[in-house]
Amino acid sequence: FIVLALGMGGKLRALNVRTVPEIFTKVYQSEFLRQFAAVVYIIAMFFILVATCVATRKFFYGIGLTHDLFFLAFWAIIIVHTMFGGLSTVVKMDTIQIALTFLIFILVYWMIDPSAASSIQSFSLEHSKEVPWLNWILMPCLFTIIGQDMGQRCFAAQSPSTVSKSMVFAAILQVLAAALPAFLGVYAAKELARGHTGCH
Repeated sequence: FIVLALGMGGKLRALNVRTVPEIFTKVYQSEFLRQFAAVVYIIAMFFILVATCVATRKFFYGIGLTHDLFFLAFWAIIIVHTMFGGLSTVVKMDTIQIALTFLIFILVYWMIDPSAASSIQSFSLEHSKEVPWLNWILMPCLFTIIGQDMGQRCFAAQSPSTVSKSMVFAAILQVLAAALPAFLGVYAAKELARGHTGCH
């Protein structure tokens, strides 16, 4: 998001295209590259959809909704709603998603022991040298820059400046959304090491 906010998103918007594969036609004048990129995106998005379906099914099982009817009804509503709603529906779904994410994290944080915050202050990355920082930063960055979903949002913006401002706010929300789960994960690891959950 920061890379997009620093100008990449604005440049995508300035191209006045509708999809990422169209960039190859407009910039490189190559119909073959456009078709090749379209095929790659179709394959990639298919497997992302499969992964999302698997994760959704596991989530439903985790909260006790084991009947397949719940799973099928959920995806039927999502697909039909997106088909008829277009990009505005995608934006609304993103808004609902981030709102629910924050709500769930806040509820979980409220349920844990109040002394958890003080116990996390002593946490340090003892094995930071073993962390694949390049993969963790580079791969999501490239996926965000060239991904069709983010490209679609850049193309639909009113102006390049709107893209930059939106990406700044998106980056802030992403940091906040990622900070609490990281905190809860560290807390859970500490509590498991001590032999209890710390919840009430």
